[in-house]
Amino acid sequence: MTARIVAVLLVCSLCAPAAFAAPVVASSGATGASADTTLAAQNASVSNVTLSGAGVYENPHDDGTYVWRGEATDVTATVQTENTSTQNYEVCVDLPSAAEGERELVCTNPRIAGNTTQDVTLTVSSWPNTPTNESAAEQPLVVRFAKSFNGGDIGTASTTIHVVTKEGNLDGDDLSNAREAELGTDITRKDTDGDGLWDDEEVRSYDTDPLSKDSDGDGLPDAQEVTRNTDPNDPDTDGDGLTDGAEVNDHDTNPNAADSDDDGLLDGEEVNEYATSPTNPDSDDDGLWDGAEVETYETDPSSPDTDGDGLNDGREVELGTNPLRANADADGDLLSDGTEVAIGSDPNDPLSPALPALFLVVAGAAGTWMYVTGAQVSLETRTYFDRDVAVPAVTVPEGTDGDDATTEPRDAMASAAPAGASTDGFDAQSPEAFLTDEDRIRRLLDDAGGYLRQQAIVNETGWSKSKVSRLLSKMEGDEQVTKINVGRENIISLPGEEPPGTKSPLEDD
Repeated sequence: MTARIVAVLLVCSLCAPAAFAAPVVASSGATGASADTTLAAQNASVSNVTLSGAGVYENPHDDGTYVWRGEATDVTATVQTENTSTQNYEVCVDLPSAAEGERELVCTNPRIAGNTTQDVTLTVSSWPNTPTNESAAEQPLVVRFAKSFNGGDIGTASTTIHVVTKEGNLDGDDLSNAREAELGTDITRKDTDGDGLWDDEEVRSYDTDPLSKDSDGDGLPDAQEVTRNTDPNDPDTDGDGLTDGAEVNDHDTNPNAADSDDDGLLDGEEVNEYATSPTNPDSDDDGLWDGAEVETYETDPSSPDTDGDGLNDGREVELGTNPLRANADADGDLLSDGTEVAIGSDPNDPLSPALPALFLVVAGAAGTWMYVTGAQVSLETRTYFDRDVAVPAVTVPEGTDGDDATTEPRDAMASAAPAGASTDGFDAQSPEAFLTDEDRIRRLLDDAGGYLRQQAIVNETGWSKSKVSRLLSKMEGDEQVTKINVGRENIISLPGEEPPGTKSPLEDD
């Protein structure tokens, strides 16, 4: 009876072998590691071994395939049957590095028609321990393709894998293998981006990007920022307008100090706005710090003499003169501040004491004169119109000026027009020589009874109409004159001296 049962079972197995097989067929779209192919006779073969599923980590940094020891993994291979009728085949997955008796991981017996190509997928539920457990060494994974029952091998295909545990730490950087897979970092290197910080430091201590050498893109690698105590996540740690990298690499400034030279200007302002040195508090060496020039004196911190009057800005501030007024005359003595300092006079005192001079050079609109040897410079006060003017004079002691030596004073500045005065038809001996253009107009108006036609002023002064118009507009803005439009011309008057009524009596002329 037993023999009959065995015979029946054998016949049934030959007639319907699929009843005893466990074929698992997957689509050809499976992805994973590729493999070499070994071809058998009769054109049958196995190839293209790939791994997929939750138990697989494809490391993008070394193109390696890692499998988690405790996770199930799908292994797919492409098989090509021989040109015969439908029959049963055997497909197995082997791990040759495992201990003997544990190398065959899973097998299946699919029934496949002849001359057919299809993908076969087997699931490895767990991975055995191997001699290279938790190392970076690659291990071969082999797929065998054979005929069922008669044991005829067709061929093998293989790929390489790394068998690791999720909780392990393959590279020793204190991040688990699973955490590295989640972050996309290299499971085999402590410092994936090569910036000098281990991956776990970037993730746990500094909140930087372990996949980027320079997390904030400021030109300094993250490790350098940590060493310099700058913020690796803020491109401008001190908020001065310069990136940390530019401060260190280009300007030699302190990326932790907004004002490296402590001159009152931010480093970024000095570099980007004022073209001054962020490491030198006095960029133009004029005796004023850059911040004071910008904030207090409104001078140019990149120019030692902002107004070009011959005195540097610091000296002008020291003397109490205005460093923004070119060729200024602070004391109204008709000598520019730079000239006064050059000859040793006080630019703030119109009656500075007489000064000895070996050489005195006076430059004016009409030419240049030089007085030599023991000349004495003094200032004489003269009244022109309604103001006193200090006029410099030179006295040459007797016996120092040749046979014609004299102690009588001579006008050292007789050839120079005062600042603001017109040089048109300038006469050094005229009482009006030291009047400004505004003074001359005021005198004309005063002499005319307080008001004149604008054209009359043009005629009297000999100036161009455009010059007179500009000058009168300025004087009107300064409230020195009043401009009254009458018909097609203007009447100019001193304040309070306007002609009576709405019609000028001059219109009847």
